[in-house]
Amino acid sequence: KDIDYRFFINLFLIYASTKMAFSITHNYKTVLEILENNTNLDFITCDSPVINLTGKDFKNPTVFYYPITPKIAIKLKIYDLFFDINNDINNKVIIINDDNVNEIIELNKIVFKNSYNEIYSNNEETLKSFLCSQH
Repeated sequence: KDIDYRFFINLFLIYASTKMAFSITHNYKTVLEILENNTNLDFITCDSPVINLTGKDFKNPTVFYYPITPKIAIKLKIYDLFFDINNDINNKVIIINDDNVNEIIELNKIVFKNSYNEIYSNNEETLKSFLCSQH
């Protein structure tokens, strides 16, 4: 019987992602920001949902953005191990309301720009209005 190569690919991907997560948490300082969306505008996501907001070079911090649901997203901030994080920089929940809805607009633009082929939203109107504003 032929061996299914997809099993080994999936096994390797699990191994590689575990090693990467271990490396990040043990060799860098990490801070997690949970974005709680209390607006009528949803977070959108795409076929490439984890986005490096700081570009190709390592910065203090390097920030990864990941929309989890239309109302919850996370930012993972990664600092060099020897970077001095003061007491004000720690895990936190950031509430986004109508006063700072521009944060969602800007993050959605970045998601749109970083997508390969597909954009996702659970609300057709959100998706249509976002796509119309991009032209």
